[in-house]
Amino acid sequence: MSGVTHRSVAEIRAFLRDASLGPMPARGWPDARSPVDVVAAGDLPPADTALGAGWAVSALSTVGASPESPLPLDPPPVPVAIGDALPEGRDAVAPREAVEIVFDIVSAVSWVGPFEAVRRRGGDARAGQTLLPAGAPVTRLRHAALVAASLAPVSPAAPSPRVQASTVAPPPAPVLDAAKVLFSNTNCDILVSADPERDTTALVASGASLVASRLALRPGADTAVVVKDDRPIVVTPARFDAMAAIRMAILDGGVLSGHVGEPAPLAGRVASAVGMTEIVLLRREHDRLKPIATGDWTLAAVLAAESFLILPPESEGLPDGSIVAATSLMGDDW
Repeated sequence: MSGVTHRSVAEIRAFLRDASLGPMPARGWPDARSPVDVVAAGDLPPADTALGAGWAVSALSTVGASPESPLPLDPPPVPVAIGDALPEGRDAVAPREAVEIVFDIVSAVSWVGPFEAVRRRGGDARAGQTLLPAGAPVTRLRHAALVAASLAPVSPAAPSPRVQASTVAPPPAPVLDAAKVLFSNTNCDILVSADPERDTTALVASGASLVASRLALRPGADTAVVVKDDRPIVVTPARFDAMAAIRMAILDGGVLSGHVGEPAPLAGRVASAVGMTEIVLLRREHDRLKPIATGDWTLAAVLAAESFLILPPESEGLPDGSIVAATSLMGDDW
């Protein structure tokens, strides 16, 4: 697989399946329920926040930019990593390849839309919003999501020696703690990074073999996979939605993460981009499954989800009423 950097979910799944990862750890999670309503004390996130590493820019200053007609950026761009608050005057995150520097002149070479790769202030939850009602099951996924938002402590029952923080682009501490919960029952080395591209470059420079620099997966497209010392390493973006998607689609293959429920109709349509594997979060409403997030998941959506559906890259989406068999997120694996 060396030499090719963009990979499909199926290819990475097969690659990891064929690797000698050793036995799976115990997969159980204690049966617990929230003793109180979990309420957001303030807006989450508290400011517009970068969802990707790159350049924080004013989207308006990039309008009309192209490789043939670069546009000098005013205000100048600011480098950001995942989880950084956007500087004043910038409302989007441009990928590195969208900006060029020639003779100290910093220019955009492609257009970036407003709030691209940005989670708006309060986009995960608004101050006072109930995120998890009293009595609701606290699954592994939900506990990890609350840890990522600094709304719950790390479970002492979830040691994760294979989950490490990047030293090149360290993740926020709560996100690393959430990864230790989320990946505590997987058997693959995980490196959590606020800038997967930089970490992948550093790993390759230190002798690792590149398997994939990006995945055709939403969320989680900036995930990378390398092999070092004969061990695969999944370089995960320091975003909770991306980490959860990796667990569902890659490390569990969409099968081991819970039992597949009885087929039921969708209560709403689902849009999907051809060429990408997308994961749909679902919640049961009466006898139907309501899609609550596809591709970009908020904290509130993750906490409300009861099951998920993986759409293959050839899918263009599903119409309202489609009969689907979703994988449960409520079992003891989660």
